[in-house]
Amino acid sequence: MEAINNFKAPNTAISHEPVSKLLSGYSYLEPRDVAYAKVTPCFENGKGIIGTDLQDPSFATTELTVLRPKPGISQRYLAYLLQSPLFKNQAQSSMTGAGGLKRVSEQFVKDIKLPVPSFREQEKIADQLDHELAEIEASIADQNQLLNLLHEHLKASISHHVQPAELAEQAGVSEITIDGISWRRTTVGRVTTINGGQVDPRVEPYASMILIAPNHIETGTGRILSSETAKEQGADSGKYVARRGQLLFSKIRPTLLKSTIAPENCLCSADMYAISADENWLTNKFLMYYFLSKNFQDTADINSERVAMPKLNKETLASTTLWIPNFTKQNSVEEILKKEISNTLESVSLLKKSIHLNKEKYNIIIKENLKQGGSR
Repeated sequence: MEAINNFKAPNTAISHEPVSKLLSGYSYLEPRDVAYAKVTPCFENGKGIIGTDLQDPSFATTELTVLRPKPGISQRYLAYLLQSPLFKNQAQSSMTGAGGLKRVSEQFVKDIKLPVPSFREQEKIADQLDHELAEIEASIADQNQLLNLLHEHLKASISHHVQPAELAEQAGVSEITIDGISWRRTTVGRVTTINGGQVDPRVEPYASMILIAPNHIETGTGRILSSETAKEQGADSGKYVARRGQLLFSKIRPTLLKSTIAPENCLCSADMYAISADENWLTNKFLMYYFLSKNFQDTADINSERVAMPKLNKETLASTTLWIPNFTKQNSVEEILKKEISNTLESVSLLKKSIHLNKEKYNIIIKENLKQGGSR
């Protein structure tokens, strides 16, 4: 889903695989199709594909609903309809699912009525929207690029503090001194323990405990975006119990860098590890920052299991190399990065507000242009 843009060409290179590997577990798209992301938060973020941007028949995630315009329906007009408040507001109110993972049902799409003027008028409206929205789209693209740069800078800064570049050149060394600070080489498995034994989130006291899953954690910052109890999320499968202060690490799609510190005794998803650092070696917070670094992201990308949903298993995580300084240095790094993340989040917040205003303007223009026509 990361490669899918907002009804524009994919923002990463398209990979090629034998068709035999893609016949199950993927959605099929032809150049004449239009598809939109049906799952939160990608639906709310406006992710979708216009088939002509793919050039050839393609396969994509099953979290897309693929629509094939009938004769008399403009592909570009349909794409604008799917981005409009006329469609999105009704679709959001119809979403079903538990917790932070909800979807727009395909039955809703079959039943909804939307304005559809003549084909000639549809093309005229699409041309007008292409023209009016070009400047806003360019502004949003620039702002999103700046957002990406802020996040990349933060990752690089975290890496600089938790695993300095000099360490990468010390493959056969177990200890090195940098600027008067001694760093010791070890592996994650030697200095951590991972909780085991799942519990039933449907029974008390677990049902009333906060349940943290990967979708509750912000990428690359360690910030928890929202919190709900297991009962509120409708959780019905085994979860792990985590103690306040433990590190919570997302083992699925590990390159998204989703790690945080448990704010209280809570549950965590089975897609996460609840980890305790050996207090003789390092702190949970220092380890969290390592898991948020570009160094770790590169390692995770190489070592993740190559399946539809990449995963880092316990054995692979345990064998990951980690350099650890003394506790004085760890505490200093934690304070520096806490401040830097706070400053980055403040800049990101201002940028997102500006992007939001641009998107509101974008939606208003679409809505005004789509007011004409009948319904189908």
